[in-house]
Amino acid sequence: MTYLGGGWLFIIIDVIAVVVLAAAMLYGNALARRAPRDPATRRAQEEATRKLYHPRDRDTGRPRA
Repeated sequence: MTYLGGGWLFIIIDVIAVVVLAAAMLYGNALARRAPRDPATRRAQEEATRKLYHPRDRDTGRPRA
């Protein structure tokens, strides 16, 4: 195995990781800003979320999430 200058390689990998993380955060922020702000759409979204996380029958033996 060849020596690639471990210290420099570690710094380069760290810089790339930070840049990728920052890009992902900026992309997520941009998506959140473009989310619909219409009250009817927001109500439908909240209702869908409520249905998704509503606890199932407690008699089924499944743990509640």
